[in-house]
Amino acid sequence: MCVFALRMVKLQPRRYRKACREHVVELLDRMNCENFSLHYSQVIDWDSSERWTSEEIAADPVHCRYSKNRLICDYVSHEYGEYDRDLTRQKPDAEGCYGTVLRGCVQCCIRAALDVASAPSGGVVGFTVGDLRNMWLPHRLPEWVTNFFEPALAETTPSDSPVWL
Repeated sequence: MCVFALRMVKLQPRRYRKACREHVVELLDRMNCENFSLHYSQVIDWDSSERWTSEEIAADPVHCRYSKNRLICDYVSHEYGEYDRDLTRQKPDAEGCYGTVLRGCVQCCIRAALDVASAPSGGVVGFTVGDLRNMWLPHRLPEWVTNFFEPALAETTPSDSPVWL
């Protein structure tokens, strides 16, 4: 997952790449620390975490609406970089969002990596097979990346074919 996230930085707008790489590395470091794995051990993918079982809900009905862990999307959106001026605006934009373009780039890298590495949720759009190939230059796409897609990507798949990560 880490390798995919770092290679995904190559596809971000040039003016944000350096800062994006720094934030992605910091976020991956946080996600690899011992404390994070204790608190986020039931994470499945970007949008999902293990749910409480029916027995656990019967024992304590408060659990019926909650996952066992906060979701990674919430962690990245709300906890990471909340007070970092590069990632968060002090006033909302026209659409009511506080996140910056840089935050969107960081989230894109982490989400696509989680989806390809663990389970697809189809949340990152706007990329092509050619973009994926450029991420891995001068090497070929690894098999674990090509096999992520249904049907698997082949050498003959056109570079302009869109992919949904």
